Amino acid sequence: MHLLAKAIKQARSTDRQAVRNALENLGPYTGLLGKFDKPFTAKRHDALSINDVFMARFAGDGSIEPIEPLTRKKR
Repeated sequence: MHLLAKAIKQARSTDRQAVRNALENLGPYTGLLGKFDKPFTAKRHDALSINDVFMARFAGDGSIEPIEPLTRKKR
């Protein structure tokens, strides 16, 4: 949400195209999950990668256990 606010401020508009262009041209950003040199690009519209995601569930004893990522079957 903070990146979106920065993009709107940079674009000086809430126009969809202007905000998208601003997102693709944001400079470095330090957020909760780390530092991003360029959070978004014209070809990558997600600042996070698969390495930034951690899925877990509560085990019967209340501890947290990781959920292994699913792998796609090759066609």
